[in-house]
Amino acid sequence: MCRAMFELGPPVRVTAGPTIEGRPTVEYLFRRASGTGYVDRHVALLQAHGPDIRILWRRQAAEYSSLPPHLIGPHADKGRVFRWKFSKNGRKIWVTGTYTVGDIVNRWEGIMTGKTKVLRPETYCYSSPKGRYLACA
Repeated sequence: MCRAMFELGPPVRVTAGPTIEGRPTVEYLFRRASGTGYVDRHVALLQAHGPDIRILWRRQAAEYSSLPPHLIGPHADKGRVFRWKFSKNGRKIWVTGTYTVGDIVNRWEGIMTGKTKVLRPETYCYSSPKGRYLACA
């Protein structure tokens, strides 16, 4: 796990993942970046293969940004939050997400002040030949 922490970042949460091809996995939620008014979290599904740790799947889990009120007004924030669910056999991952904007207008991404937009769902399928999850066709 120390190797994953070094390569990916410090863990926020580590939980058991599905069993893939007879081997257990670990769901590793970590902070990829952070700073004043900004947090970027990612999730990775890890599996041990001898002395190596393989990343079977990785994607953004959440991103929050907030501008100081004196620059743009109160609640000038936005965020993306994603949730994921594994199929019973662990070979599919379904991802859903939302994008929320506070008191700012974001015309470039098609969302207005104080609104939440449901993002397009994603599905990932495990590829045995590749040894990782890929976007399903």
